[in-house]
Amino acid sequence: MSHSTVRKFLARARAWISLLILAPVSIAAIFTRPYLRFEGLSEFGVEALAWMLFFTGAMIRWWATLFIGGRKDLELVTVGPYSMCRNPLYLGTLLMTLSVGFFLQSLSLFLAVCIVALGYILITVPIEEQKLASLYGPAFDTYRRRVPCLFPNPFLLREPEEILVLPTGIRAEFKRSLQYASIPLVCYFIEHLRMLPAWPTPLVLP
Repeated sequence: MSHSTVRKFLARARAWISLLILAPVSIAAIFTRPYLRFEGLSEFGVEALAWMLFFTGAMIRWWATLFIGGRKDLELVTVGPYSMCRNPLYLGTLLMTLSVGFFLQSLSLFLAVCIVALGYILITVPIEEQKLASLYGPAFDTYRRRVPCLFPNPFLLREPEEILVLPTGIRAEFKRSLQYASIPLVCYFIEHLRMLPAWPTPLVLP
């Protein structure tokens, strides 16, 4: 089996692979006693960082959707958030997912999310960018050399005076936003369960 075939298989199975990595770590976090007990500056700082990651990720996703929603395979978008990094949608999703590690006070879960994200960067992104290179040729090659993959360079920001926003992209992102909005609610519910005296917390994970 060739290297490209393996990579394509992993890209197609990325959702299941991510679930196999994140699910056991998430379950373990649920049955691990939280380190901070809803008091003091330390707990406040961790929770504030969680909210900051979540809202920043959500805003990046919406900003990116305004520019690319509904036209992903129709034109090469290189302005707005796409002028600073090539994958702002992935960046937004990554930040929101990382917030779960802080909401649940779980370094293990935070690291598991980082491992999954690394898999996307090394496997999924190159396959998607091969498709873009075949569609847009030298224009995409120039764009890829100039703009970083995931971590934004704010000095590259270019924004037009007007953009065309397609309602199909906005509707799709709105539906996803309803799912993402459940992240803090579920985390707070789990956090309160972990604080109950009767809740079993036999595990000790960082």
